[in-house]
Amino acid sequence: MLSSTLGAGLVGAVSPFKLLAASDSLLTPGKIQSLSQSFDGTLITPGMESYDGARRTFSYNPRFDKFPSLIAVCASESDVARAMVFARENELPIAVRSGGHDALAASTCDGGLLIDLQRLNNFGLGGERVVVGPGLRAGQVDYELSSAGRALPLVCNPSVGIGGLTLGGGLGWFVASQGAACDALRSARVVTVDGRSVTANRDENADLFWALKGGGGNFGIVTEFEFDTFTKPNVIAGVIVYEAKLLKEFLAFYQEFMTNAPDELTVELVVNDGETPAIAAMVYYSGEESEAEAVLAPLRAFGPVLADGIRKQEYGRTGALAPDVAPYFQTPDVILENEPRESGLYWQGISISSLTERAIDALDDAIRVAPVGWSLGLGHVMRGAVTRVDQDSSPLIRPEGLTTLQFSIGWAHRSQAAARMQWVDNAIASLQADADPNNYINYMSSGSPAEVATAYGENFNRLARIKRRYDPDNVLSGNRNIVAG
Repeated sequence: MLSSTLGAGLVGAVSPFKLLAASDSLLTPGKIQSLSQSFDGTLITPGMESYDGARRTFSYNPRFDKFPSLIAVCASESDVARAMVFARENELPIAVRSGGHDALAASTCDGGLLIDLQRLNNFGLGGERVVVGPGLRAGQVDYELSSAGRALPLVCNPSVGIGGLTLGGGLGWFVASQGAACDALRSARVVTVDGRSVTANRDENADLFWALKGGGGNFGIVTEFEFDTFTKPNVIAGVIVYEAKLLKEFLAFYQEFMTNAPDELTVELVVNDGETPAIAAMVYYSGEESEAEAVLAPLRAFGPVLADGIRKQEYGRTGALAPDVAPYFQTPDVILENEPRESGLYWQGISISSLTERAIDALDDAIRVAPVGWSLGLGHVMRGAVTRVDQDSSPLIRPEGLTTLQFSIGWAHRSQAAARMQWVDNAIASLQADADPNNYINYMSSGSPAEVATAYGENFNRLARIKRRYDPDNVLSGNRNIVAG
């Protein structure tokens, strides 16, 4: 994947040393030294060799290239509490990072304290419950659970951090058969903004527990999650590929196919530029193996099929692409002579109510005018088990048929960035007529308080009351922020 290195070049380069000085000189070397004496992890400041790598995120949005004044790589829950208190005492903005996937780069900040949780990566399985740290990635948890014969309803991308995906809801391969990641959450350890460590579950701090199941990082910093697991399923998975010129016909077929598909089947789409622009349908079937052929027959009948990599695989180890499929995921670069390489990637998401004819036309039109290097992702269709959960069980709004879309594009040189980013913005704008107001929080490309409030619908007022109780000063504002008013 291309790295987002363009950053501040699009918005005006800012020296991290200037940002350090911009914090009203409150963050002195002496204060940092004092924190380090009681800190188990690592403190990173501008000027250190590790700073540039440590500050970067997987935000996929070069407009948000940020320079924190201090990065606290926490090794324990007590580190998180110390960092929280230190930030408040020194009036520093706070950002929290688990995995760092975020179109808003909310997991970092300018001139403040970045609390990095990636070293909180503990894993402990006892019976049907698993306890994990927020720094673990979804793929790591899948792999470990698979070895023990268990599973969790996590996301499709194995590099996403457990913390952000769960707090935002967590839609993935098991959305229709098991629900969302937040539905499997049974308890959490939380550091509150006043530095206390508390347990949140149905019996202790029940209001906080409810808010954590989809309300984002607005209420405290979660240092440990406890989930219910389920028996590891048999998996028929892989990618089947069609020509991109069939997009309109395939999307109409896909809408009907998924409406009638069994809960055990999830199909996510990636439509990619390349030598042969292609539709890659990523298939994940966790039902009876004897029924797989009949379930997948309509997909295989749509065509012509360019490649078919669907096969029996083991849960937790399904990331490898079949050799004849892999080339369709390789997007091209346009290399310019006499211009230095400075690659980047831009990603934006949106939720739509359904794949209407108008939405399909907009998607097709966007691809027809796309610059080299484009990609469209589509999936997380809200259906099955996730819609049958008690609507009051979490803040996650669950409208039947809600579908998430993501446009992304890469480049090899800085001079290519502006036009390509504009294409993504235009493509997102073209879908506004079909946008669902109950936008899936983890895919929102806007941090507008009004849009956040709308996304949570009737649950927003309850979330705002809980926000006022646990974070009345909005210390944790670097997120899809719930402004309590």
